[in-house]
Parts: sequence; C-alpha cells; structure tokens
Amino acid sequence: KRTLEYDDVMNAQRSEIYSFRSEALQADDPKETLFYAIEQAVGAQASQGELEVFISWVNTTFPLGVKAADFTEHKDPQALTDYVMEQVKKAYALKASHERPEALQRLERQLILQAIDQHWQEYLRSMDSLRESIGLRAYGQRDPLIEYKKEAYHLFMDLMERIYDEIATSLFRAATSVDAMQEFF
Repeated sequence: KRTLEYDDVMNAQRSEIYSFRSEALQADDPKETLFYAIEQAVGAQASQGELEVFISWVNTTFPLGVKAADFTEHKDPQALTDYVMEQVKKAYALKASHERPEALQRLERQLILQAIDQHWQEYLRSMDSLRESIGLRAYGQRDPLIEYKKEAYHLFMDLMERIYDEIATSLFRAATSVDAMQEFF
C-alpha cells in the first residue's frame, strides 16, 4: 500500500512534466511556452528582494543592459517582472528578425525540451535517493509518507525553477545558424 502512495506522488509530478513537455511539442507557436517559462524565472529572481542582484542576473541572462535607474518606477516583484519581460520580448523580436521562422520554432521547441529532459533526469535520480532514504524517518518518529510528500514537493518546485532558469539562460545563447547569431550581435 505504501509503495502505491509513493508512486502516486511521482505520477502526479510526472503528469505535470509530461503535459509541459507535450505543450511545447504540440503548440503551434512554442514562443508562448518559452515566454511563460522565462516569466517564471524572472519572477522568481525579482521576488528575492535585492535589486542589484536582480539587475546583475538580468544582464547576465539577457542582452538588455538594464540599470538601477530603469527600475525607479518598478519596485514590487510583479512590476520588475513585467518591465523585464517587456524588454526581453523586444530583444527577442530583434533576434527573431534575423532567423528563419520555421527554424526558429524548431529551436524554441528544442530549448524547452532540452531543459525539461536534462533536469527531469537529474530529478529522477534525486527522487530515487529520497525514496531509499525516507524509511529512516520512521526512526525519528515521523511518518515517512508525509516526509516524502513534503520533500518531493520541494524537489519538484526546485526542478521547475531550474527548468525555467535554463530556458531563460539559453534563449539568447542559441541561434538557428552562425549567420543569424552574428547578425544579432
């Protein structure tokens, strides 16, 4: 019975990852999925609280060159996220203008799928380790299933954050051809 309860946790997470992956594969325009992932990554960074750290992350991740002065009207995490997403979309439109549309869609799908697949495999290894070690919690007078669900939830949230961050980081570091990359930069 316990094995099935552990499997239910993994099945729910697997279902969410597979639907995200399926969305990227079947979308007419994967750019929406791409921008959703990037918005999640930007939002997570904006929520951390330190503006200088956020600006540094934005400038390392995207070719925007933002400064603290750009954020005088944008103080809360949602406003920071909205502003950065607006700038990312403008920069991406410029990048996309140097690419062939059908090749760009393939690249967008590939970026999403590669991030999901890479981090999902790492996650599965982490979950195997968690499952092997969770029985020891019973010795500490804690319900192993509750502990497993709690830790699995945190691992899954971390997985999604890493996937979103990987997609954001890869966005401007990939091109359909060397010529397109050179024209953009």
